[in-house]
Amino acid sequence: MVTRELYVEKIEAQFKKLASKVEDLRDQADRGSKEAKARLDRISKELKPHERAFRQQLNEARSASNEAWRDLRGGVEAAWRDLKDAYDKAISSHRRTAGTKSIPRRNSARTTGAKRSSAKR
Repeated sequence: MVTRELYVEKIEAQFKKLASKVEDLRDQADRGSKEAKARLDRISKELKPHERAFRQQLNEARSASNEAWRDLRGGVEAAWRDLKDAYDKAISSHRRTAGTKSIPRRNSARTTGAKRSSAKR
């Protein structure tokens, strides 16, 4: 059975990955057209309540007694799925509207490779 500490570490790592993707959206919005900025700002605002609910569930599970946290774990998992589903839905909608196939990632291999290639020249 997974201990509370390991579970919290694992789900927090997943959340940090997702938060990084949301931050990438914010960065992209700052560089994009007014339409893209408005769309990405809307996505960010739509995700905030899901993020708050997830954080609240995780904090409750983290501070619960050893026996109570097992019961709260289901709430954390449901809040995580809800946040992840909201993100996936928002990104899918953004891609259809913007006509893009991907959202740039920080330090992606393509970006890093391009910087390396130009540095060698």
